[in-house]
Formats: sequence, structure tokens, C-alpha cells
Amino acid sequence: MDKRFERLEAKIDGVESNLEARIDKIDEDIRGNGKDGINARLNRLEDFKKPASRWFWVVVVAAAPALIGAYLSWMGITGR
Repeated sequence: MDKRFERLEAKIDGVESNLEARIDKIDEDIRGNGKDGINARLNRLEDFKKPASRWFWVVVVAAAPALIGAYLSWMGITGR
């Protein structure tokens, strides 16, 4: 009976150490541990998205009159 408990304890210890290693790896990936972690990379991506979104709308607003003019010209409607 004691042998079974010893084997069970050994298995549990192995599972615990495996879980600890996995948790440490996840923590390292998130925080970076000297490298750029997911947090830093995500922040950079979010910071890049703001100006890109502004430029998208600037281009859309700038192109709108030309597109509307082309459409009206295609329909045969002239502004003169």
C-alpha cells in the first residue's frame, strides 16, 4: 500500500513541476523577461493603429469628391 502512495506522490510531483514550468513559460511570454513581451508588442500595435486609422479617414474624405464626380459624370449629370 505504501508503494502505491509513493508512486502517486511521485506522479503528483511530476505534474506539479510540469504545470509550474508551463506557467513560468506563459508568464515569460506575457511579460517578456528581457525581451519584448506580448504586453509591449500589443501596446505598440495599438499605438500604431491610431494614426493609421486617422490616415485612412483622411484618404477617404480626400477621395470622396473625386469618386462622386466620376459617378455623376458616368451617370451623365454635369455640374455646369
